[in-house]
Amino acid sequence: MKSKNNCPFALSAWVVLAGLPMRSLLTACVGASLVLAVGCSVSKESEHVGQLPVQPSADRELLLPLCERKDSWFFDQNGDSEFSVGDRLTYVFSIGEVDQSGGANCTISIGSFYGSEEIVEKRPAVDGKTQYLTTFQGTAMLPDGNLRLMAMGVVHFSRTERLQLSKTSKPPFRIEALFPEKHPASVQGQGGAFAGLIGTAIVQPGQPPEIKVKLLSQMKMNR
Repeated sequence: MKSKNNCPFALSAWVVLAGLPMRSLLTACVGASLVLAVGCSVSKESEHVGQLPVQPSADRELLLPLCERKDSWFFDQNGDSEFSVGDRLTYVFSIGEVDQSGGANCTISIGSFYGSEEIVEKRPAVDGKTQYLTTFQGTAMLPDGNLRLMAMGVVHFSRTERLQLSKTSKPPFRIEALFPEKHPASVQGQGGAFAGLIGTAIVQPGQPPEIKVKLLSQMKMNR
């Protein structure tokens, strides 16, 4: 099998040297060897010019249906015995599976979502329900790893519901009260298959509410 010649000028260089006297030939051989070594190196390096490492796409999209409320708490943080700025809500929902048609299958749980919202502003009532702006934080615990979400959220409570939130307790929050409006969130992967990934999410109301996540590698985001 013939080897590939990476230095096409090598043969012609030695042909020229063949007709020289011995002393001149030795001197020329040293020089020629250096030229050939540099030439071969340049030739090999030139093969890689313009060829940058190809980064595999790390894009990943997830749909997380929040199916069943497993637990919930209200914390009267400021001790004023009413639902107001500074108070905090926490809750745990099971995360359902997504079936082949792209819909939520709440008969199978694939993880849990732990949410925490602190009231930062009271807003005017809409349809008899008072709106509250919150700092929203959540962690989705999944088989492949964890996803952490952060955003400005919103909750809606009727007067009857607010009267029940007068002290630290475990009220059965309505799912519509916790996820009344669509809002964006930032996402950070934590461990497992999500390590090093960041992205965005949309928290969307519905039956059940859903979190639509899009993840990218941090390297790709920094380009």
